[in-house]
Amino acid sequence: MSLSDFAVKKAKPKDKGYKLFDGEGLYLWVTPAGGKHWRLKYRIKGKESLFSIGSYPDDTLAQARVKKAEAKKLIKQGIHPLDDKKKQELRDIAQDDNRFILVAGRWFISKLSKWKEHHAEDIWFSLENHIFPYIENTPITALDEPLEILEILKKPEELGSYELSKKLHQRLSAIFAFAVLEGRIKHNPVVDLKGLLKTHKKENYAHIKEVDELPRLISDIRNYSGSPITRIAMELSFYWFLRPGTIRMLEWKFIDEERNILNLPPEVMKMNQPLIVPIAKQAINLIKELHQFNGHSKYMFCQSHDPKKYMSENTVNQALKRMGYKGKQTAHGFRHIASTHLNEMGYRFDLIEKQMAHGEKDEVRAAYNKAEWIPERTEMMQTWANYIDSLADDQNNVVTGKFKTTKARA
Repeated sequence: MSLSDFAVKKAKPKDKGYKLFDGEGLYLWVTPAGGKHWRLKYRIKGKESLFSIGSYPDDTLAQARVKKAEAKKLIKQGIHPLDDKKKQELRDIAQDDNRFILVAGRWFISKLSKWKEHHAEDIWFSLENHIFPYIENTPITALDEPLEILEILKKPEELGSYELSKKLHQRLSAIFAFAVLEGRIKHNPVVDLKGLLKTHKKENYAHIKEVDELPRLISDIRNYSGSPITRIAMELSFYWFLRPGTIRMLEWKFIDEERNILNLPPEVMKMNQPLIVPIAKQAINLIKELHQFNGHSKYMFCQSHDPKKYMSENTVNQALKRMGYKGKQTAHGFRHIASTHLNEMGYRFDLIEKQMAHGEKDEVRAAYNKAEWIPERTEMMQTWANYIDSLADDQNNVVTGKFKTTKARA
């Protein structure tokens, strides 16, 4: 049965999000916070996908149906609606112009079909945040001084983000190489700058190593006076110990509320392998709190000034530095803390490696590690969350040293 305007308008939030179906894959997703979002479920080559059409009341039921019909035309041609939307947005600005942003736009369009969605977004967001503010409208023909470009690339270095500087160098070099192929410039001024950038420093993964220092870290995070979204990102990083890039790209649709798990697709994982993450009770409460701030966005950790984009790469590390943890703790360092302590708590190596989403080079072990071990990892993740809470609850009675274990658990 199709929806009516009255049913959409009167839909009330419940304890859990729910769907109101209109037909042909179109439905209204009503969040616990009261948000109403139009979604279109569809299949291409047998693979199910989801397209975010818009939000009510900005998009009425009639408008959502029109957008559904437009998307269906693309789907019949084997084209994902989101890919087409991105291309069209860039085509609108990518005219025959020498401005850097337009050359970058044409380069981006030429590569879009080869990239996964999240990788493409990461590339474009990095240019928007770290390159365009300085040279967006500069003619690419005028960008012929390598040292001026080097100054831009070094800005993330000043914040300790050596890996980001490396990525930006690679992307700028590719854009200038594209401009050479277009005949707009004769030489790529970026190609020789790599040796002038600092190499990745090991302390970039700095982390608290002593257990008696963890209560203070946990307390500082929970009492963080900055953005509550950043605070929750740090807390969930501690509970889940996922890679920082994966945390930033998390989408609300990854959450399976009935099973209390995160279903992470390959495109947000470094090793291009899907991962199921059991959600501990403490993390569920944080997710509910986060939804009050960001439930309207596609991303769990969206940018405050642009909810269509996910959190900047430096956000968590900058927060930790402001809290006094420069050189002591980083976003990636939460993974080291969890790995070390879970091993000391006696959990099986395979369980920890699975949760860490580490690749397995040995083919025999790789085949073995296709097992998900959901019950075992669920128990491990809840125990880990309880342990974190125990440190926070009683800072005066923290057990120091290593855990005493007699046999491997789970």
